[in-house]
Amino acid sequence: TGTGAGTGIENSIDIGLNKYIVKIISTLIESMSAMEPQSLQYMQFHTSRMQIQQDELESMRIKLSQASPLQDALNQCIKHSNLLVTTGSGGGGSGELLLSKVLLRSCDYLSNGVGLATRAAAATTITSLVDKFPIELRKNRNTEKAFYIISSSLATGAVVSSKPLAQAFLGTMGALAKIIDPIALHNACIKLLTRQMELDRQS
Repeated sequence: TGTGAGTGIENSIDIGLNKYIVKIISTLIESMSAMEPQSLQYMQFHTSRMQIQQDELESMRIKLSQASPLQDALNQCIKHSNLLVTTGSGGGGSGELLLSKVLLRSCDYLSNGVGLATRAAAATTITSLVDKFPIELRKNRNTEKAFYIISSSLATGAVVSSKPLAQAFLGTMGALAKIIDPIALHNACIKLLTRQMELDRQS
């Protein structure tokens, strides 16, 4: 069950698996699409024959993934792990905050993740990080990068062709906009507008 999966993850964290938490969270995000029922993936390619709107099916797929045991385990990881320690704690490592590494990994899945559920989970993960660590992320240099990745993906339309996924990205973009440094937000918006104008000229 979802509760059982979440409790197992929580107990593992409690006994000191923080050094594995970035890998655990990454694996959970990546597994969202891999563990999706094949019937849903089949339906995605036969929406016309089954008389189902593509947006409706994609919205259902995202909702089901967010109610899955994997999502519950992911939520428990973020809720109970201490991401404010560095990778160098306990000897070795680069000294980078675990929070920063999780944010960067999630950004990678936003852009390059395979599958609808994986990319939606990446967006949800970033929103959860913002909710739990608003002060720390406000000072994190990778927060601006996350905002720009999401906003540029939405602007091009090619990266986020799914309307339900675009809605998830917009929610995460809004959460980041609340905490990002105003100057960084301004710079990210300028970059976004510049890129959009370049695309308009090419079209």
